[in-house]
Amino acid sequence: MGRTLTVAVYDAGNYARANYANVETAENGTVNTSFELFDVNPAPLDFSNDYGAALSLTGDCQSSTPGKFVIPDNTSSSTYKNLWANLCTITVTKAGTYHLQVKRSSILNIDNTSLAESGNAWNQFSLKATVSGTGVTPALYGVGDLSLFNNLPGLTGNITATFYFAQIAQVHAGKTLSVNLYDPGDGASGNYFVNVLKPGDLATPCSYGILGGALTAASPCRIQTRTSAGNTYNGKWVRIDINIPTTYTCSADCWWKISYEFQGVTSGNSPNDRTVWSAALSGNPIHLVQ
Repeated sequence: MGRTLTVAVYDAGNYARANYANVETAENGTVNTSFELFDVNPAPLDFSNDYGAALSLTGDCQSSTPGKFVIPDNTSSSTYKNLWANLCTITVTKAGTYHLQVKRSSILNIDNTSLAESGNAWNQFSLKATVSGTGVTPALYGVGDLSLFNNLPGLTGNITATFYFAQIAQVHAGKTLSVNLYDPGDGASGNYFVNVLKPGDLATPCSYGILGGALTAASPCRIQTRTSAGNTYNGKWVRIDINIPTTYTCSADCWWKISYEFQGVTSGNSPNDRTVWSAALSGNPIHLVQ
């Protein structure tokens, strides 16, 4: 309490790049984007009002941090392109979750006038949250689902890429972790595999299959998403169920990870796999962290 929280966005606007598949700011097409920060909901178990006008921090942040960015396609490059821009700096008076809503459609300007739609594209950006002083640091996580872009330009042969996925405390022992993964396996060459790892980078069994269909048991949880014939799950949701044993323990390390294997990648055909992830524990949503 009483410390200063700053939320910032890197490369917030959409600025199409010719080499979009090979850079972190991989953007193409045309699209408007808005970012709006919301205050802590005083009723944390009621999600219906988390993005209500009453909780919007627009105009309530410190000087030069508006609380809301509205960025029409390919505008304000001197402010946002390849730059960090502070969305909101505010003195923390209550503990809890500050929701950041990112929108590409049905966008309202600061004066509540509508911003006309602008085509179709993807806009990649980064976020950071910092606080003044010492003590507990803020955590960033996705609510509902999280989009990830696996691009490994210029690499060939057998490649592995691993990222943090979710933090699951010991109290959830005995529950089922259900993961939904959309459209894995995009690329131009090689065989791709998704591995789910429990804390300590250890293998775990699972069951998986196309959402709504039958599930196949796998031990370890290693799922092939691309073969020589192409993307196995193009445009499809894949469900992955993991039974967390009653003996599950974790202390300092409660992180579950996703490890991608890209095998037999040839020159000029490096992976550029965009996926969407969601996860729940026996019906309860959990934090998704990259």
